[in-house]
Amino acid sequence: MRIKAFTLIELLVVVAIIGILAAVGFYTFGDLTINAKINATKSQHLQIKSFIESSYAKCKLNKNSNLLLKTCTNTSDWFCNYGGTIVPPNQKKILCTDSFASASNISYAFVYNFNNEGLKNIYNTDGPILAGIGGFDKKQCCLMQSWDPRPGSTHIWGDNSNNKIYIKTNIGDTKGGDVLIIDTVIWPGSGFR
Repeated sequence: MRIKAFTLIELLVVVAIIGILAAVGFYTFGDLTINAKINATKSQHLQIKSFIESSYAKCKLNKNSNLLLKTCTNTSDWFCNYGGTIVPPNQKKILCTDSFASASNISYAFVYNFNNEGLKNIYNTDGPILAGIGGFDKKQCCLMQSWDPRPGSTHIWGDNSNNKIYIKTNIGDTKGGDVLIIDTVIWPGSGFR
């Protein structure tokens, strides 16, 4: 009676081939994941820029129109409630001619809008939280500061002296480094008068 089985050499070859395929698959999957995060972060950056540009166009066409932006639920926080009128649920109605509609002030409202719309850091990394920098969710997309953001996040701030809102996003790269996209949107430093 003969027993048929694989030899030790055949088993080792099969294990080696499976190991090589797994290593190649893991490396390829990792690159695909990073590239997907980079592309999603670019897309979110463009979404943010487009929203700010369309808000500018709306106010430019009709200075007496209102911007309706989401805000946070903290009724005692200055950044959540200053400027405009609070409209349930958690929205701020800002008249384009309001003094709050200056480049620096409206950028705060945009940050809170994007964070409360549900935009998140694409890389899912924790970041600073504080009312004065943009909100209370560690995974929020946007902050109100001009330093270099961590991968997957966007910093938005306005400069009344040159009538611009800056949008700076760190899309990252495949090696874990920083790659920044910086765009500006014209916005009156004193609001639409």
